[in-house]
Amino acid sequence: MPESGTAATRRRWRLRDLRLRARLILLVLVPLIAGIALASGRVISENATIHADDDLGGQAHVALNMAGLVYAVEDERDAVEVYLTDGERGSDMTALAKAEAATQNRIAEFDTAVQHTDAPSLATLPAAAQTLMQRAVARLGDLPTLRTSVTSLGAGRPIYQAYTTIIDNLLNFSDQLATDTTDHALASYVSALAMVEQAGEQTSQERGYLVGILGGGGQTLAQEEDLVQAQAQYDSTLADIDARAPAEITDVYQADVGGNATGAADSTVQQTIDAALQDFPVSQIGVTDSAAYAETTTKVGQIRAIESVVGQNIMARTSALLTSARDDMYLNVGIIVAVLLLAFLATVVIARSISRPLQVLRTSALDIADVRLPAVIERLRGSTDAAEPTAVQPIAIDSRDEVGSVARAFDEVHHSAVRLATEQALLRASVNAVFTNLSRRSQTLVERQLALIDDLESGEREPGRLAHLFRLDHLATRMRRNNENLLVLAGEESARRWTEAVRLVDVARAAAAEVEHYERIILGEVPRVGIVGQAAPDIAHLVAELLENATAFSAPRTKVWIAARRDDEGGVVLRIEDAGIGMKPAEIEEANERIANPPVVDVSVARRMGLYVVGRLAARYGVAVRLAESQAGGVAASIRLPSHLLTDALGESLTGRSQVDDEFYALSRQFARAANQGSGIIGDLAALPDPEPSPEGAVWFQPSEDRKSERRPEPGPPVSQVSQVPQVPQAYAQPNPEARPPGHAPGQSPAQEPELWPTHAQVPQPVPPQPSRRPRTPLPQRHRLRDLGVC
Repeated sequence: MPESGTAATRRRWRLRDLRLRARLILLVLVPLIAGIALASGRVISENATIHADDDLGGQAHVALNMAGLVYAVEDERDAVEVYLTDGERGSDMTALAKAEAATQNRIAEFDTAVQHTDAPSLATLPAAAQTLMQRAVARLGDLPTLRTSVTSLGAGRPIYQAYTTIIDNLLNFSDQLATDTTDHALASYVSALAMVEQAGEQTSQERGYLVGILGGGGQTLAQEEDLVQAQAQYDSTLADIDARAPAEITDVYQADVGGNATGAADSTVQQTIDAALQDFPVSQIGVTDSAAYAETTTKVGQIRAIESVVGQNIMARTSALLTSARDDMYLNVGIIVAVLLLAFLATVVIARSISRPLQVLRTSALDIADVRLPAVIERLRGSTDAAEPTAVQPIAIDSRDEVGSVARAFDEVHHSAVRLATEQALLRASVNAVFTNLSRRSQTLVERQLALIDDLESGEREPGRLAHLFRLDHLATRMRRNNENLLVLAGEESARRWTEAVRLVDVARAAAAEVEHYERIILGEVPRVGIVGQAAPDIAHLVAELLENATAFSAPRTKVWIAARRDDEGGVVLRIEDAGIGMKPAEIEEANERIANPPVVDVSVARRMGLYVVGRLAARYGVAVRLAESQAGGVAASIRLPSHLLTDALGESLTGRSQVDDEFYALSRQFARAANQGSGIIGDLAALPDPEPSPEGAVWFQPSEDRKSERRPEPGPPVSQVSQVPQVPQAYAQPNPEARPPGHAPGQSPAQEPELWPTHAQVPQPVPPQPSRRPRTPLPQRHRLRDLGVC
């Protein structure tokens, strides 16, 4: 697949790539959002109901104000009828003016009510109701024209009918509002209001007709028909009130619109109708127009009082509907929130019951992989009894669901891993036992061989054969070290034991004697300290392995140097340098890591057994070993011996040197002088700049004081022709304070010895002797640790 396609596939979002916690959150959010959506619909519906009920309240308020306007127009119409019928304009004009002023006040109140009513309340009216309201308001604009006609023309019946038309338009709005109301109780009240208004209008018409008939001096047929029709409509409306109005309204109507007050008006109407039907003059009934006007006005007032009661019931019902709608909304919101909260909490609890065990499983798995299992493996590595049973602590999940099953399966994996590690430990123990057995047997043979060689050497006088015996002795010593390597691989300790301290210089010589190319090793200054007996063989073994590496990975014509110094913490640091092929920084880091943390025995250990042995021996005694780049181009190994491995119990050597020590320091001076003069091994060292100044005598491989004045001698023979180090001058052959290097006064503690690592220019290069005659081939010098004296 092309790289771009692979990147596109990698960038594609997939649900299964989300973490489990994110998916559980989605699992909680999806039903929660759905529930919120459904609940929002319910809340919106309840809120719409609240607004609708609020609109009903506004519409009812407008309807009640319109009823008051109807009262005013009815009174003005009847006042006009009285004015036109009486004929005495001076007295009746005042009553008409009052009626017109009352109508104008009612119109102003109606306009104010409409303006203060929320626009949505009127906008939510059905189209028919809005049309009727607009028509009624438009008809109110005809009043000024009608009033002019009354005062100028005096036309009676047409003007009366014009007023009635305006009133009918106003009443039609109430009828339509009752039809469009959805609440049954409110609709019944609004319908009762419309019916009571109709009853009041019909009674008002009867009042006007009676005034016209009784005060006009004689009735006409049209007037009689109008009165009969008004009475018939009133009876029909009264029947509707009894049948359709709420019971409390019916009871109030029957109680109030009855009795002597309203009965007189009904009697006058009935007598007038009877007179008209019997065709005899109405003047004979004995009722004047003013008395009839007063009786019907009382009845109209009673009906309007009932209208006020109905209006109060309407407003109370709309208020109750609004309160109920709000309570329902609050209750529904509370229930919805509680249900959603409970659902959310239940979902969270269920989700946590899934995520928490998974988190515990993940944490425990990482703890097993990173801590517990490595600790068990490390313990099994160092355990002396690999067959010891190892308990596996189960993961702390006791559920019986899929997560618990996975936890139990992981416990089985953990148990299998521990069992495998135990089996590997048993296998390593078996291999180590084989190594130990083979090494012990081989060591026994090598020790017997060395003893036999010692016997042969002690009785041999011929130099050639003695040289061969020495070489054979050296080879057997190396074989013994290889056998001890097997013991180190097996985790066993060397069979060689010392109870007394061994001088550090003797340990260094013994280590050099166990190296194949021992003749290339140059020993520099070493502090006069001893190593505790139990550690001396292993320290010599450690140094020998590093010397072996230094000689093996450097050219045959080069030398390997070893020297030591005291550090500030009371320990001793040995340094081994070579001028070999060196190592890359990454390889040096890897080698230092293998020394600091020796791996388990495997194939890589077989390839780098020396570093493995060095690491094991260093860890056994707390010795710090570190490799670095050498200034000579090869590798420098630093070996820090801690103070608990050292001893100053050197007897008289604390105040004076032994002959061996004097020989050693004399040789060191000769090596330093040879290095200053140049040996041709790694270049013209004499041509390099002087080293940095240091305390008196505080250098390794101290150069001579007159180095600059000396001339470089002719190059000597190759290193391969150098069979021994320069002969020790007679001045250094016996103990002599002057033979000591500068800075080494008698009785000076080794801890006071100056410290400085040799620089490139200070590296000693042995100069071959300038023989005047061919000397006899010298015998190789042996330094086995068992041959060395103890402190």
